[in-house]
Parts: sequence; C-alpha cells; structure tokens
Amino acid sequence: TFQGKPVPAGLIVFEPDATKGNRGPQGFSQIFDGRYETDKFGKGAIVGALNVEITGFPPGDGSAGNPNVPLFPPYRTQVGISNDTTTLDFNIPSPKR
Repeated sequence: TFQGKPVPAGLIVFEPDATKGNRGPQGFSQIFDGRYETDKFGKGAIVGALNVEITGFPPGDGSAGNPNVPLFPPYRTQVGISNDTTTLDFNIPSPKR
C-alpha cells in the first residue's frame, strides 16, 4: 500500500543480501492493484536476508496522468524470508520532503 491505498501497478524485486552471506538468484513480481504473486507474475525469492525494492505507478490506462511517472521514489527495505514465509505485505511511507 501507499498512502493507505493499494499500489495500482508496479514492480517488486527481491535481491539476496550478499553482505549477510545470502547469495542466489533475484526474485521479482509485477504488482497489480496492490497485490503481487511471484509464482504467477514473476520469479520467487530465495530464503534468507533480502534487499527489497518496490516501484509503483498509477493505473496503466493513462487516466491518472502520465503512467510512466512513479507514484513514489523507489522504496527500499530489508526482509528475511524463511521456508515458512508465504506472504509479505509492505506499506510504503510517504516520501520525506
């Protein structure tokens, strides 16, 4: 979510955190109406410490202005994924001015 609403469209990338000894392939997914599914719209993330980057865009029909202008600067955070992790939700904070 961003500003309390689902991110209309975007991309989420899961990069293994090499500084914490995690190596392997990158995971990713497209975001549709605030949801992402790596098994349907991308590639699953590996287990361990990950750096996450989320980019969000307005709806793709162009009615909300230029769909190529991101809703927010790329949001970066870190997470840990275990074999039992099935869901990760993210709330993107408003950019600092």
